[in-house]
Amino acid sequence: MANAVTKKQATDVAEWGDYAGATGFENVDRSELAIPFVNVLQSNSELVEDGKAKQGQFYNNVMETVMDDFRFIPCYRQRVFVEWVPVDSGGGFVGVHDPDSQFVQDAIRKNGNSPIKLQCHDAETGEVHDLVETIYLYGLVLDDDGDYERVVLGFSSMKLKKYRQFITKATAQTLVVGDRRIKLPLWAHVWRVTTEQEIAKSNGKKFQNISLSFDGGSAKDCRLAPNDDLFQAGLAFHDMVSEGAAKADLGTADRTDQAGGEENGGGNPTPDLDDDIPI
Repeated sequence: MANAVTKKQATDVAEWGDYAGATGFENVDRSELAIPFVNVLQSNSELVEDGKAKQGQFYNNVMETVMDDFRFIPCYRQRVFVEWVPVDSGGGFVGVHDPDSQFVQDAIRKNGNSPIKLQCHDAETGEVHDLVETIYLYGLVLDDDGDYERVVLGFSSMKLKKYRQFITKATAQTLVVGDRRIKLPLWAHVWRVTTEQEIAKSNGKKFQNISLSFDGGSAKDCRLAPNDDLFQAGLAFHDMVSEGAAKADLGTADRTDQAGGEENGGGNPTPDLDDDIPI
């Protein structure tokens, strides 16, 4: 029986090896690739209103798949201020601004040195736009077969509180190697991403917020060794994004999921943040 299994494995390798060589993707560049956003579906999300999904599920906006939860390896973080046309004016993505840019700093100064409910003016039309602090977390969604897909999670409004809880845990992970203690990379652990119901203080409405926890009883249980294929995939994705070889189309983000809200100044959230998630 063992010989039969060995022979079959050798045959499989030979058959799959026929795929090696030219693929037809030789000249594909980043402009042709779309890194999906995974959004939390709310009660007013189109899929929920149409009965195709449930509030609190996740939606991949490129693959058009719905998930209850998923395993996730974070690889790269990006902090920006996203400019939106207000929902009452029709909504729509305008652009992304660096937190240290003069544009953002001027807007914060005019807002009493606070990024809470930040707004700006369109240079050409003078229209008032929302300017929303947002963290984009690039990473790998894992399936049950050990395969993965590159995605982006967006954190703004009440979700920023959840992001800060996550990043506090992630940055605290260290390991003693020999006679020194090293800080582990962002992609050294597998996380479980779920949703949980919360209540908005601003209007008392219930909504679904994202939650990230270690995919196991402890950080050690879900830690990836440096020679693990998934660790290497996380490192490769980190390098792709940091070097500009991979980029999400931020214009495809779901404004319902990325709605602006009240955050405390200086990046230090109050224990209970108000939010402006449309209901």
